Amino acid sequence: MKKKILTLLLFAIMTLSLVGCNKEKNKDLDDNKTNVNEPSEIQDNLVKKLYDMVEVNFISEVYPDFASYKDSNFYMDKEVKYEDLSDESRLYYAYKTIENVERRWFKSCDELKNYTYQKEDISVTCNKSGGEIIAKDQSSEEWFFNNVNKETLEKAYHTMYGEDKKLPLKDFTMSVTGICVYSVSKDDFLCFNQTGSDSSPGHGETQYEKIEQKDDSIEIYDRYIWSNLTIDGEVYYKSRFKDEKIDSTTKDFSKGALYKHTFKKDSKGNYYWYSSERVE
Repeated sequence: MKKKILTLLLFAIMTLSLVGCNKEKNKDLDDNKTNVNEPSEIQDNLVKKLYDMVEVNFISEVYPDFASYKDSNFYMDKEVKYEDLSDESRLYYAYKTIENVERRWFKSCDELKNYTYQKEDISVTCNKSGGEIIAKDQSSEEWFFNNVNKETLEKAYHTMYGEDKKLPLKDFTMSVTGICVYSVSKDDFLCFNQTGSDSSPGHGETQYEKIEQKDDSIEIYDRYIWSNLTIDGEVYYKSRFKDEKIDSTTKDFSKGALYKHTFKKDSKGNYYWYSSERVE
């Protein structure tokens, strides 16, 4: 179980140090912290919300005609900003911030018309299955439709990248087995999962290092290591790029690459992701 420990220190500018906690979706900050000026609970919630935006892993190319995010993610060997990400990856990372996504049910296959997957209208696929892909009582849930539409996605997109950014209207993968397809005629997205699992031999892990708050920005620092499973079943930890400092069977975050994630404040006073950069 990954832990997060938040320590607040006040200097000329407020500096927050967080140690000993790995980043994972739905993370929590421990109560073991020192508060100097009491704004801790609000600050803790803000820090969690912002750090959740930074996705540790990326999706490899698992579907034909769908983009891979291998070279379009937050943990690169360079500074990454909005313009450096592909449209598909921007949509994916925005989707990942949507909380409590519920299942969506359909009454008939006709409701799936004008959404295309694998060069076939999904309503046709539905009819070929005898309606099984939308049936509530099916025993094998190969299709799982999500209650996310254009409006929901656009709200998440603006929260993630700022109100001035325009939502790309493109198909994209939103999980290892999940896809969102866009219909021009309906001007809407249809998102669904299919059965399957992640067969990738490696994944990323991070640990909080510190947080620095400035007038109009918050900078979150963390250590990143890549966990790679060999064909012999052994796990090796390393950085993914140049200037590697760790290559062993021992997990040591202190030797992982140090990254800085910058969040800036918009005209409404809300913070959005601005950049991620390897700084060590």
